[in-house]
Amino acid sequence: MMVVIAVLAIIAAIAIPQYRDYVTRAKRAEAKRALLEGAQFFERVYTASGCYLYASTAECISGSGTAVQLPVVLSRAPAEGRYSYSIAATTASQTFTLVATPCGTAGTCAAGNDTTFTDPTCGSFVLDNTGARGLSGTYTGNIATCWQR
Repeated sequence: MMVVIAVLAIIAAIAIPQYRDYVTRAKRAEAKRALLEGAQFFERVYTASGCYLYASTAECISGSGTAVQLPVVLSRAPAEGRYSYSIAATTASQTFTLVATPCGTAGTCAAGNDTTFTDPTCGSFVLDNTGARGLSGTYTGNIATCWQR
């Protein structure tokens, strides 16, 4: 009986951390997907209007009007169910920056979502209008590893 308990303890000691890593990587993948879709959204706005900030050419030329907002479905990751990342966009006429912040770090995720999720390895993901990928906040990983995995 002790042997069975020992074997189960060893299996659990290996399986639980692996499962947590897998779940974290899946959440990161959803955040990166949302950032890339957000970038596509702003590129479509730019193509239609000539700037990232406004939805019409006339508003872009005049420099005033109602600013384009990131659609709600792109402001969190994953888009459905309990979300783990909050996505924020900062736009100007010719630039935009998207940031995906873990809900446990952001403090802006509504109750009922994964408000305890933090990612000390990668922190927050950043994507701008040039396609430059980065990280922000407190993290221990590197940009290439975090964006690749």
